[in-house]
Amino acid sequence: MTYRYTIFEQQLFEEHIGYYRTFGIEGCVRTDSGWQPCIRLPDVSVDREFAHWLAGRCTSSQISPVHLKDAVLDALP
Repeated sequence: MTYRYTIFEQQLFEEHIGYYRTFGIEGCVRTDSGWQPCIRLPDVSVDREFAHWLAGRCTSSQISPVHLKDAVLDALP
């Protein structure tokens, strides 16, 4: 199977800080009918560049979607 990870933007609200912009990572798997979403992990980082870098790393490493959350946790400072 082939996986592709991209970022998506959200605006969320947290009681103590108010509204904030954050980025999540979405994973898709290639099927005979095209790319199909298979996982969506919201609120990964407020740093767009970091989220983009991490999505690229996950794509190039071809990590399984079941390991996406662990990959994110391992990459966080």
